[in-house]
Amino acid sequence: MPRVSLKPTPSPSSPATQENKEKAIKFLGKLFKDAKFGDQFADELFEVHEKDSEAFNTHLRMLLSNLKKNQKLKDSIEKDEVTVKEVVGMNSYELADDEVKKLKNRVMKDEEDKKKPLDISKIPDHEFSCPKCSSRKIQETQVQLRSADEPMTRILTCANCGFGWKRSC
Repeated sequence: MPRVSLKPTPSPSSPATQENKEKAIKFLGKLFKDAKFGDQFADELFEVHEKDSEAFNTHLRMLLSNLKKNQKLKDSIEKDEVTVKEVVGMNSYELADDEVKKLKNRVMKDEEDKKKPLDISKIPDHEFSCPKCSSRKIQETQVQLRSADEPMTRILTCANCGFGWKRSC
């Protein structure tokens, strides 16, 4: 007896339609003093995503969100310092305003700092020793894992081997 698959077959995304384009003109036209920019953005988006309506709508939402927040970029578009084609080709980081870029850069720097290896010589000896390697170079953080009427829990991490364990206070 032949097997019958009960899984639905994935359907390819439908092509972007004139309705998508009109929606883009409507929403993007409201952002600018001159409505011609709405037409230009819609044409450019349609050219880039004419075969995929879902990608068209996702890109439209990203543009709307970022252009609403970034007055500096809108002004440079209206002054023809930046073309519509360039803006459509930008990623979300490039479209973001300066404050968001600073925040993203700070978060990325913090993440990089976390990944840097610790200078073990600067960590003082701790009262506990690592159960795995017997080193006394331990980093400690205290967190409230249970209810407030119970003591804090110590999260201990060996700076030498990276082994981590918990201990109640």
